[in-house]
Amino acid sequence: MQKLKIGGSLGEWSDKVVDAVQQAGDAVQGMYDNTINDIQATLGNVGECLAAMDDIRLRVAHRTIEYQTMVTRALLNAHFLSREVIEEVWRFVKKDIRRDPRPAIYYVPRPFSSDTAVQIDPETYEFPPGRKPSLFVHGKGYSSSKNSAYSFFSDIEEHVQIFSNGHNELNDVYLVSYDTELTDEDEIIIRAAFQLLLGIGTAGEADPLILAVFWRELERRAAITGDYILPFLRRIAEAQTPDLSLAGFAITHSLGCFTFASAAQKLIRENENNRCFLNWLCMAAAIPSNGFTSTGGFTFAPLIAGGGDGPRYGTSVWYSRLDLVLNLAYTLATGHLALGATGSLDSVPRVYISDMDVTQITKEDHYIAYFKKLGNMLRDEVFNR
Repeated sequence: MQKLKIGGSLGEWSDKVVDAVQQAGDAVQGMYDNTINDIQATLGNVGECLAAMDDIRLRVAHRTIEYQTMVTRALLNAHFLSREVIEEVWRFVKKDIRRDPRPAIYYVPRPFSSDTAVQIDPETYEFPPGRKPSLFVHGKGYSSSKNSAYSFFSDIEEHVQIFSNGHNELNDVYLVSYDTELTDEDEIIIRAAFQLLLGIGTAGEADPLILAVFWRELERRAAITGDYILPFLRRIAEAQTPDLSLAGFAITHSLGCFTFASAAQKLIRENENNRCFLNWLCMAAAIPSNGFTSTGGFTFAPLIAGGGDGPRYGTSVWYSRLDLVLNLAYTLATGHLALGATGSLDSVPRVYISDMDVTQITKEDHYIAYFKKLGNMLRDEVFNR
């Protein structure tokens, strides 16, 4: 790529693209809300018309996604920050930021504490009889230590209270740990590459642009970790009963959804009956928006969770059309929208998926207060608290 002299600083350019994507997200959300409201007002309360609203809502959502994709790409390209630019910077730095994710799985006995978490061997581990394995897979921003993985679990438990007061006492907790941390050294390397290739100064807050470059490395680590946990999922499937009476749940977030889905896809392709969990909460997923469709890369992954409707059973996709990390960093890195910003679109037959639109609850938030904002909804609609 020929060096572009566009001037300014990373902080200034980051602010510009953040503002652009926020404006696009607000406009798209407004268009969606207004369109649905107009249709409902036109149809009135006629029973047959109301029965058609779900199909209409899905069609409007798909058209909204197409519009959002077009607007987001146009705005980013107008600011000289196309996917090709991010790709070029990534190619320049990829060898310097590559690290072993050092994946591990920890069993956390009661009473829950990071001090008592024990690393297990995914190839040979024997599950205690009569127990329900439940899995937590974190996303970006964690080291490979058990304390870091435990902090993801403890954040969820603090706000959702899945296990408080003796609830879900048959469920055992397992944590997936892997290195997804953007270190100071990584940031310095990426900033220097922007300066060298584009002539952009390194001053200012530039998290979205730096994360966009780093995301390709994160996906590589996630894929490695997915292969690591695959034998663990096989052992869960082997120990499972046909009626899923010993099935627990899986909660994955952001990049963790990619990690888990890559393993689940391989497991179900081996045997479609390899059900492991009663439900999989796929939250703010950093997976392509068509990932669960017949043309997607994770078509069979949702089958890892048992059948049924609603987030208490099967796979539920929790998404926000305003998620800033997914709409900016992820889109810049991959060139497409994320499942966690669009919902599941059309899934293949026999896959039990429910879409949970949490746009009005989490808005732009991707992780800082994500589970705090969703605590009440998760307690009420998933864990029946």
